[in-house]
Amino acid sequence: MSMRKVSIFGATGSIGQSTIDLIARDLDSYDVVALTGGHNIDLLARDAIRLNADIAITAHEPNLPALRDALAGSGVEAAA
Repeated sequence: MSMRKVSIFGATGSIGQSTIDLIARDLDSYDVVALTGGHNIDLLARDAIRLNADIAITAHEPNLPALRDALAGSGVEAAA
């Protein structure tokens, strides 16, 4: 079985967190492409690193520097 590519919009919300919980139980089956979130930069970065996402995106451009700092050295790209 090939890996499923997924992107999670609203990753820091309740439905996004439930989705992340399910994916984290079987990481070998998923290729997490992108996670998006708003103001909860710490949670967004932590989940992006844990799921080895390609990119984490904040909906609020003023949060981008904090997201970049939180992802520094992880290999996960940050965007707004």
